[in-house]
Amino acid sequence: MASFARMGEEIPVAPAPVSWQNRKWAERLEKTIERGANHLLSIQAEEGYWQGELEADTTLESDYIYYLFVLGKADPERIAKLANYVRRRQLADGGWSIYPGGLRN
Repeated sequence: MASFARMGEEIPVAPAPVSWQNRKWAERLEKTIERGANHLLSIQAEEGYWQGELEADTTLESDYIYYLFVLGKADPERIAKLANYVRRRQLADGGWSIYPGGLRN
């Protein structure tokens, strides 16, 4: 039985009954998680990794530009290509989305 403290004393509180709708929801959730896990395991490479395209916002490119400068390996041609890529994804309001194809919050 659950309880909570109020001004130094504990008052026992009975757990709320779970409605039949919530039970069905919980059962569906468990089955959905199991199906998702089985799918991921079915596409896993034998060596244990998954292969797929890495998609993200422009943070990767922006960080890479900075990283190259810090290491002293900033090739002007590469930096220009990366910077153009980042600029092409800039939104009309001057910001960037937080995921590919998304709008800014």
